[in-house]
Amino acid sequence: RLLDAKRFARIRMALVLLLLLGGGLTGCKTTSKTPSPPATALPLGAPRLDDIVADLRANDEALKDVRAAATFTLESPEKIKSVQRFPSGSVAYRRPADLRVVGKNHLGAALFKLTSRGAEFVIEFPAVQDTDDRYYCSFENDDIANVPFPVAPGDIAREMFMPIDWNETSNKSVRLVAYDKASGHATLEIMVRGDLVRRVIVQGTPWIVVHNTLIQRDGTALSDTVMRNYEEHSGVRFPANVEAWFPGETTRISFELRNVRINTGLPDSMFAITWPAGQ
Repeated sequence: RLLDAKRFARIRMALVLLLLLGGGLTGCKTTSKTPSPPATALPLGAPRLDDIVADLRANDEALKDVRAAATFTLESPEKIKSVQRFPSGSVAYRRPADLRVVGKNHLGAALFKLTSRGAEFVIEFPAVQDTDDRYYCSFENDDIANVPFPVAPGDIAREMFMPIDWNETSNKSVRLVAYDKASGHATLEIMVRGDLVRRVIVQGTPWIVVHNTLIQRDGTALSDTVMRNYEEHSGVRFPANVEAWFPGETTRISFELRNVRINTGLPDSMFAITWPAGQ
């Protein structure tokens, strides 16, 4: 009977282990439409994820605001029938999503003005005489279908200048999924709220974001942003060329920045939402 008891104990332990292993495998499944790709072995010499995250987090937390002279291009076929390029102007950004953009022609006349503060924004085409066509505004929960491009400026500001909110992103939600030793590019996947995943390509060192894509679990891209020609100002690294594409709204916007100034302390008045008297 003693031998039988020992044998039974061994069998019971084996069953428990099988159940635990089976439960673990089941727990790896996802309820999303497309499961996450299996983790692949990283090559020798791959960077440490903690080092990459530390660089990105420190740089973003050091950036408070930026202003620059700019050439920018706006393309939104559904709303604007032609690509609009403004050869001169200015861009001012204050984290997390305040944005002020002025586009001018070769003569220095303002043709486009955008002021965004949080969920509210006003767009003006100063050269347009008809008031109904000259101004567009949106406030929180408003329908922006009639705005010349259907992407909220707050979303543009976040995707172009501060795609990762490190206050809401823990290290545990970031994975290092690939590393290309030849190019020095590492690919990160960051779990975002809901069913969204941010796929970020970084280049080091120090590590900077060069490509950022926000996608749904089924693979649908919501935004795709490329950052190039980084400059360093007061210890903060910032891209001088940024291009964002929003496939669902067929909207593309790009900035070529000059005379970049970091953390100068932009006043609230720069992002004040104003409206003409009587309108």
